[in-house]
Amino acid sequence: LAQPFAIDRGEKDNISSSIRPNGLCTLFYRSPELLFNSNIYNQAVDMWSCGLLLAELLNLLPLFPGRGVLDQLGRIFGVLGTPTETNWPNAKHLPDFSKAKFRRMEPIPLGSVIHRASGNHMLLDLQN
Repeated sequence: LAQPFAIDRGEKDNISSSIRPNGLCTLFYRSPELLFNSNIYNQAVDMWSCGLLLAELLNLLPLFPGRGVLDQLGRIFGVLGTPTETNWPNAKHLPDFSKAKFRRMEPIPLGSVIHRASGNHMLLDLQN
């Protein structure tokens, strides 16, 4: 049976874009790499989605309910900060990274947007 999700079974770390469907998951859960049209799919992409599902369970609402790719990226950067050479050195190599410019935004504490996590230091440590 074909697997609908990329699950690491020790086979391959990456799935080529020729295999990966374009609309892999709901926009709300797509990682920035996929939003910038990356052709690499690895465990980090799945972990991103899992983190957003956890945030939604805590908030009872999606953390980044974007209405399109640019809106989604803007919402992500509004919380996590705009990518820089320091915090995401390889972002400039993503296929669509240079197609959009975002104003410089600093990250904000996750506890300010995931209110039920504000007292849980283990959850808040995930931001680091």
